[in-house]
Amino acid sequence: MEIDVRYNAFFGQKEISYPVAFIDNISERRRGGKSPAYIYSIVTKAGNKKERLFKIPERYMNKEKQFIIKNKLETLTGFKVVTSRFRFF
Repeated sequence: MEIDVRYNAFFGQKEISYPVAFIDNISERRRGGKSPAYIYSIVTKAGNKKERLFKIPERYMNKEKQFIIKNKLETLTGFKVVTSRFRFF
């Protein structure tokens, strides 16, 4: 009953496990600036700490793909995907 996330780092892979009991929801936000992207993060219950799951560059996203990703995350994890405020830099 945990979500395992594997990151590719410079010196190999890093794996982190998040127990389901400590997860509040999954956050989706759009980052602006020179390299705009959509970022999906796990929000923990303790202190509303966000841990990034994955990032998709904006040029590969549209409303249909965003809807599919949101529904797929909700069915796979059982958590609600919440759109947090958008940031524009």
